[in-house]
Amino acid sequence: TDPAIDRWLEEHLAALDARVPARGRLVVHLSGSGATPAGDKSMLEVVAGFGFHGVSVRYLNDYQIHDLCKNDPDLACHRRLRLEAFEGVDHSPHIDVSRPNGIENRLVALLAHLTSRYPAEGWSHYVDGGRIRWNRIILSGHSHGASSAALIAKVRPAARAVMLSGPWDNRNGAPAEWLREAPVSATTTFLGLTHANENQHRGHLGSWEAMGLLAFGAPVTVEGGASSFHGTRQLVATTPPPSGSSPHTSTLAGPWSPKRDGAYVFLPAWRWLYVGDE
Repeated sequence: TDPAIDRWLEEHLAALDARVPARGRLVVHLSGSGATPAGDKSMLEVVAGFGFHGVSVRYLNDYQIHDLCKNDPDLACHRRLRLEAFEGVDHSPHIDVSRPNGIENRLVALLAHLTSRYPAEGWSHYVDGGRIRWNRIILSGHSHGASSAALIAKVRPAARAVMLSGPWDNRNGAPAEWLREAPVSATTTFLGLTHANENQHRGHLGSWEAMGLLAFGAPVTVEGGASSFHGTRQLVATTPPPSGSSPHTSTLAGPWSPKRDGAYVFLPAWRWLYVGDE
């Protein structure tokens, strides 16, 4: 998509389901730490089934942010790391990401490529002269990617930010300072799903509280049914994942997420997170 991109070269993924009406929104999904878009195929299929264009963008995520920041006295350490991975601008001494290799440029280049190759599919709707139309973008991520999606929505005016098992940026259990920042996107933009049995669960709830999400209601269990989700921005899953799978991974569609009668148990939760009352 861009000859200047020279690191983290695994393929991006893109999805579109022409069988359902298009919503005019693009879900930009970011993988968890060390993962690649190949593991996001099922999640993209879910959001495409909701009527969204969807992409999973390969980006720098092969570092442990907690380990890098725990001994760094800079209270903005987490923010600087994620912002550099996004913008490709030198914000942090811990990583080295050029502008072409940043998430923002990768997304622009990917949309230009899709527009050129599939001109009738509507990918040009999300970019204007090399600039992302952020008000048409739903940021999404799992784990490390959830934190990055939230940070991007803090600095860009996104339509929505969906956080699956994240954020978890903290110092000795206290939420990182960037989580309390006033966002460029509306606070109502941010929605999350965590599993009650994952090790980071309390950290997710603490992060959401720091972000001000309690103003829209207390956390609601997924198993209570879609009618109970109204208003809340915080969903909690309790259904155990398939044998051998982690609760932390179960919030992301795939073989590690529970199914009943062939359908994902968390499908109503994902619909609420990505679609809402529409």
